[in-house]
Amino acid sequence: MPSLGQRAAHAVIGLALSSLALSAAPLPPHTPGAIFTPPAVLQLTNLQQLDDAEGALRRLIWQLHSAPALHNVTDSRGRDCAQDVDTYLLSAAHAARLEALRAELQHESGAAGAPALHEAALLLQEENYLATLVTNYWWLQTLRAQHEENLAALAARAPPDAAATVQGETATAGERLTSAYVAALAAGAGAQGSAVAALKSSANGLFATYNDERGALAVIVSERARERGENSVEQARDTPCPAAVTQTSGGDKPRPAAGSPPSVYPPASRAAYIEGVVVVRAAIAASGCMLHARVFDSSGVPDLDAAALAWTQRANFSPGERDHHAVAGELDFRVRFKLAQ
Repeated sequence: MPSLGQRAAHAVIGLALSSLALSAAPLPPHTPGAIFTPPAVLQLTNLQQLDDAEGALRRLIWQLHSAPALHNVTDSRGRDCAQDVDTYLLSAAHAARLEALRAELQHESGAAGAPALHEAALLLQEENYLATLVTNYWWLQTLRAQHEENLAALAARAPPDAAATVQGETATAGERLTSAYVAALAAGAGAQGSAVAALKSSANGLFATYNDERGALAVIVSERARERGENSVEQARDTPCPAAVTQTSGGDKPRPAAGSPPSVYPPASRAAYIEGVVVVRAAIAASGCMLHARVFDSSGVPDLDAAALAWTQRANFSPGERDHHAVAGELDFRVRFKLAQ
């Protein structure tokens, strides 16, 4: 069975791997702030456990310096991950003290070495706390960069004043996250709980702001595109129609019917906390078969728009009715992509 020190080491390394190897990582928590979970209390009972825990920390520092996902990513301070690692993780003073404690433990064991192990555990506990903050903050900054790419593409097609307003809102939310992060880094042991709670709230607020503001701007861009006669993303049916339905909508227009499969959330969007709503306009045959669909109001995210169109082809519809006969028609409906709370 792994020692406590080894388990602490594995926890820290697992944190880095799940945060930085995004393509191979498990699904993230449902909210961005949930990743800021304080590390488990570290207890050391021998020198080997100290070596294991410090070794894990040093490997994490190396990973943070070398991870390709973090290259060229900066925050509102103009800093990058490597600068924060050098500033906050395993300071020269901490490294020297750990080395001194290690030397002391090489000559003492049992009860005589307990004070040194306790002090080393406290130092490494503080380092693990800081490592959790730095790793996950910079992981969120890589995800924020994806939101920025989507927003920049929309802003280039939007009225300048609307684009400036949205970009101002997201910039302010980004500054709030960074301020909360810096405060959490500086928090003493007694204030860390409240500091992390504020950091969680700021992280959730940042991504909610991106999703809300991007969605509103996407509707404006979609309206402008229709006014200009520009074509939207569309898809004709490329699979056979299902058997004709016998139940109409009861009105002159078609409507969605029960029994449709759930929409498929694009994995990359889910992993980046990207949410959105797509308004689809679909042409429905008198048989209830969807013949053609196009994006009426975009979510501002190509992956979500494409997923909404793909789902429309698998969805069930009831055709409209006129003079007691099923008739073809068009309908607009929303496909929502929202992470469960």
